Amino acid sequence: MSLEQWVTRRSRPLRAAALLLLAGVAVLMLVARPGSGLARQTAAESGRFAGRVAESKAFVGLILDGDRVLAYACDGAPEGVTLSEWFAGHASEQGFDLTGSNGAHLAGQRDGDALGGTLRLADGTELRFLAPRVNGLAGLYRTEDPATDTVAGVILLPDDQQRGAFTRAGAVLTQTTPQFINPLKF
Repeated sequence: MSLEQWVTRRSRPLRAAALLLLAGVAVLMLVARPGSGLARQTAAESGRFAGRVAESKAFVGLILDGDRVLAYACDGAPEGVTLSEWFAGHASEQGFDLTGSNGAHLAGQRDGDALGGTLRLADGTELRFLAPRVNGLAGLYRTEDPATDTVAGVILLPDDQQRGAFTRAGAVLTQTTPQFINPLKF
């Protein structure tokens, strides 16, 4: 057997494997089409959103990170707190429907450069919300102490209005109104 015949005979399985691999990649490219909506967002489309809950004193803050959503609805102001509810879960192409630990639901979807939807409280009351994309200091803030089961949350709107509360083991302790200092204006 000549060297040329030996190389040809040895390279046939490699050629077949390479063709099979290319065919598999081509099939995957045809079948796997990226969808639209919240679940297929890039890092540039992820962001922070904060806005008002209609017909209430509550604000809603959301952080969208790809298909993950962290949200907080709160009416904590110096007058007191009646609503402090955290939500976490995943978004799909249709939007998100999250359930809080106290039985409230937050459902929404993309509305231009905002997230809009419905906050359904545990008592069945339904309220609409619209949370535009925010930047700068505006947005949702959360801190927690697992040792004491204490969580603090604050929603800061672009006009510096805020709502927030401290909770321990899910029960509201008090409202919180921290002072946010912009280091560029200090």
